[in-house]
Amino acid sequence: MTILPWESLAPLRDPPSALTIGVFDGIHLGHQRLIAEIVEASPGLVPVVCSFRQNPASVLGSRQVPGSILSLRQRVRKLESLGVRYLVLIDFSIEISTLTGADFFAMLERAFDIRRLVVGYNFHMGRGRSTGIRELESLLSPARTRLTVVPAAHYGNRVVSSSRIRDAILQAGFQEAREMLGHDYCLDLEGAEPALRGTAASVDRRLIRQVLPPVGSYRAELRGEAARLRTQVTLTADTLEWDSGAGWRVSEICFSN
Repeated sequence: MTILPWESLAPLRDPPSALTIGVFDGIHLGHQRLIAEIVEASPGLVPVVCSFRQNPASVLGSRQVPGSILSLRQRVRKLESLGVRYLVLIDFSIEISTLTGADFFAMLERAFDIRRLVVGYNFHMGRGRSTGIRELESLLSPARTRLTVVPAAHYGNRVVSSSRIRDAILQAGFQEAREMLGHDYCLDLEGAEPALRGTAASVDRRLIRQVLPPVGSYRAELRGEAARLRTQVTLTADTLEWDSGAGWRVSEICFSN
């Protein structure tokens, strides 16, 4: 998968593309349906995802975001595993937030020959989130670009959403989070070098930008290039702590109920 920074986006109009737009914070079951539409259900088209380095809500302060679900590294890895060819990555800013939906989409159309656009049922973009599905339809030429609106995914008779997954993690509901994500919830330790004392390791929790469960002790799997190990991970008010046996490099902590 090739990452294309928004600020240096150059035309890639051949071959034509199938494109989806979103934050894709958790790449949960609903997000995976969108991606399946551009990858598996769009033969002959190059699958493109347009997303953000940071959650726009956290940049604008429009609502409280207690942390990301996936780190950027995890999102990139997941999108690549799902078959995405190009990832347009936007450094969201106040300046970006002033673009209208029409201006934003026009920039994408200058870069890609978009033959299919796939969005979720609750899609909004542009300044003040003013461009929804109805407005988006008016921007498209039906003879050129086919619009597909993907319905919500459900778990337990409720809509799957990033907010619901965050709430589950905040309550240590790792099984519920797993069912909505399709995989274990894992903390990415890249950039958070553990302090070691023998086989015991700890990380300052302020270095973790992802959602954390409450203070307590949890069953978890330590994952790294060298091995995987089932253990207990303890969250205090200040740290994450664990014992990794031989002191090998842990890259992720994955929780289980």
